Amino acid sequence: MLKHICSFILLIAVFSDAYAVEAPGRGAVSDTAPGRAKPHKVAATQSFYIAWGDKEEERSFIVIEPGDGMRRPAIVATLEEATGKLRVVYTGTAYKDQAGNVHIDCREARIHGPERRSWSPDSFLVRATGKLEWMDDARRAGHGKVLSWAAHAPEDGPLALQALPDLHSYRYMRLTARWHLEGVL
Repeated sequence: MLKHICSFILLIAVFSDAYAVEAPGRGAVSDTAPGRAKPHKVAATQSFYIAWGDKEEERSFIVIEPGDGMRRPAIVATLEEATGKLRVVYTGTAYKDQAGNVHIDCREARIHGPERRSWSPDSFLVRATGKLEWMDDARRAGHGKVLSWAAHAPEDGPLALQALPDLHSYRYMRLTARWHLEGVL
């Protein structure tokens, strides 16, 4: 009996992958979801400080770096609100959709920082109104808002990112962002 159950489970696993059967409750993601829209225009070099999460309790910097092509390198760093200490940081790419919304696509990003093992990378959609939407790789999603914004990110990024000791330096994350953009990571 146990042999038959194991064989059945193996068959389900094989055919689920072969026919791209979605897990229950994990239907197709909309092509307008955060990080999923088709790139239409280049996102300008800029930085955002955002509040997001289930109750807008998370605080993150998003920095869109200069670059070439339709997608630009982006860095997302989530900090503890009270202490400013790094929780996680990861890279992605930024672009604008046809409606002019900025998308930060961080799907399958490599995560750095002390909470990396319990974190799923989040992608973001930032509207001109300052409202944002987010969705992680586990398909959890929600809303948030832009707390502050800088039209042009400083050459070395926000001071809060430059001072991250457990990342070696913000310049290291810039290099990682470039490698992510070029498909090295």
